[in-house]
Amino acid sequence: MGGRQEYYNDISNFDQPDEQTTTQSKFLPRVGLVYSASEAINIYGTYTESFQPQGVAALNNPQAGGPFDPVNAYMFETGAKGEFFNKRLAANLAVYYIENNNILVNANDTTNPDLLRQRGQEQSKGIELDVNGRILPNLSITANYAYNEATITESDNPDEIGTRKENAPLHQGGIFGKYTFNGENLKGIGLTLGSNFVGKRNTLEPTL
Repeated sequence: MGGRQEYYNDISNFDQPDEQTTTQSKFLPRVGLVYSASEAINIYGTYTESFQPQGVAALNNPQAGGPFDPVNAYMFETGAKGEFFNKRLAANLAVYYIENNNILVNANDTTNPDLLRQRGQEQSKGIELDVNGRILPNLSITANYAYNEATITESDNPDEIGTRKENAPLHQGGIFGKYTFNGENLKGIGLTLGSNFVGKRNTLEPTL
């Protein structure tokens, strides 16, 4: 268990008659638990929160439309980690839920390209699985897969609500293998082969 108190002060027009200070703060708790289900498998769970003040450019740019609230988020994650076949193969499985609030996005205002708006909330939930190890003395493999359902749940633009977050594919993964030759003529030479894949992505932000 742990916690951290964060404070952020942004001073505009420093040492001038119209000096102005913007103060943001948040307490961030963190909790984690690990349970050894067997000699090979550990089960874990964790909860954490985050806090990120908006960038100075967004806070101080009069064309951006601020001031803006800080980004804050929390995450639940649970999963299992294991080692098998005399520790030659390791596997990790994670299930998570993430909520982000106050994300800044471009307002898509043609008359003011610097104008930003603060999206209310985004939620991500999914599963991640990765496996890696040396299954033979001269053959190793790494494979991973992620299912991520990232959705806009609150927004000042009703058309966004329920849509998938930008650049967040539903499926992605990859597999790579490496074979090392051990014959006299090719000893020390390795051959690696692999592939990555990414599902469809929404690359556009709905306009106001």
